[in-house]
Amino acid sequence: MSNSGCDTPDSTPTPSDTAWFKGQRWSHRMLVFSDQNPGALDQRTILADREPELLDRDLLVIEVGEEQTTLLTGESAGLPGATAFRTHFGLPTERFEVVLVGKDGGVKERREVPMKPEELFSIIDAMPMRLDEMRRTQD
Repeated sequence: MSNSGCDTPDSTPTPSDTAWFKGQRWSHRMLVFSDQNPGALDQRTILADREPELLDRDLLVIEVGEEQTTLLTGESAGLPGATAFRTHFGLPTERFEVVLVGKDGGVKERREVPMKPEELFSIIDAMPMRLDEMRRTQD
């Protein structure tokens, strides 16, 4: 499901932006990437047919544009705008970057090249919370 956010010209996150980020903790992981240069198209393309695996890992995939954000995988209401994501995760405006965020809200991986699904899943599946989730589904 796709969900576009909006943006404000001010770089200070609004209370609703802050609440959104806090609301994702412990329920979602995030893969956030900037739409600068062809890296964004590459990232979208290599993840396009992997939605079931992304959802299985509670992963929101979010593309941060110049002015707005787009939720590519997952569901979340009230997605903050581009400025909030750039400020919160320190995303550059002039180049591509992809950031993997754990359920604890911490940045787990940051790259300047698109992340392949196998690399992404390997990193996530080694996280303690994910190991716990996989054990619980096997029981």
